[in-house]
Amino acid sequence: MSDAEKLKPKQPEKQGGKNNEEMRPGVPRLTVGDSVREEYLAREARQAQERAAQQEHQHNAQRLGALHQQLGIKDPNQLREGIIQKALAEGGARLHTSVPRDVSPSGNSGFQSLDSRVSNWDAAGATVSSIGNQLRAPGRHENVVLERELNAHGLAEIVDIRRKFKPGVENVIVPGKSGFLGIGGTPNRTERRRTGRDVVPTHAEMVSGGKDEPAVRITYVANSVHLDRDSAGWRDYSGRQGQMLLFEIVLPESVGREVEKQIESDPGFIRSLVERYAKEKVLKAPTAWEAPQGQGDSLRPPYERWDAKTGGKIYVQKEGEAPGWHDENVRKIRQE
Repeated sequence: MSDAEKLKPKQPEKQGGKNNEEMRPGVPRLTVGDSVREEYLAREARQAQERAAQQEHQHNAQRLGALHQQLGIKDPNQLREGIIQKALAEGGARLHTSVPRDVSPSGNSGFQSLDSRVSNWDAAGATVSSIGNQLRAPGRHENVVLERELNAHGLAEIVDIRRKFKPGVENVIVPGKSGFLGIGGTPNRTERRRTGRDVVPTHAEMVSGGKDEPAVRITYVANSVHLDRDSAGWRDYSGRQGQMLLFEIVLPESVGREVEKQIESDPGFIRSLVERYAKEKVLKAPTAWEAPQGQGDSLRPPYERWDAKTGGKIYVQKEGEAPGWHDENVRKIRQE
């Protein structure tokens, strides 16, 4: 080799078709596939943590129940269970959320209402808007977007308790025509006309096989779309962020007041009622409630993740309250 050749700078050696610059340690080459895999692994880890938390909660509840039985203390969970069973037996309800085709009783996919014993529900969007407008204070002109209002206050859940109203009607006798010499006359007839007053329908009027009592409607909305900006959020079966849940149950007033007392004592009661309705009344398989759906999360809201952000709180509003947001309506879930 000549002296000139020895003085030439050496070229970097090739390794597997890639030079040393491309293979520098500590500088991984990320691809679209890598980012999808990382997102998948993060979601799997998050869901595993949530399942572990659910199992720990159930285990603690079982231990507490066994201790109450051992000490001869009346278990408050037995009272809760009795009211849940009564509500499921006597109430007409619906669950509105996004579900895949294999979970839906109707075989459809996407947002839909899974209901029982009530057929004349208001549109889901109208119900959510109505509840949101209860939070609009006097002098506030724009409509309230419910999930945005909740999330702005650091919450993801609301319970609304009120009677259902409908326009009042009455029978009115409309006189007939006498005619001429008995010819061409018409008899009196009865018409149903609105009275101009709203009335509370009975439970039997709204729910198939219902009771002859005033009907009470309890509505629950769970939506964290504006609360999850720093995470993947709650995703439906397609992997799309923006999953939400609307639950309505129409009860005879006597049972409705029992449910209301339970919610006043512990707003987390509504979560248990929704879960039992989903598992026992409308889903094809009870396991679909906790199982991840398709490319998304479970139908069960990510309560543990929400509670870490909200402090385990739910907003509870009732009929008769002044419109607007009331801090005293923010209730903390009882931790067992």
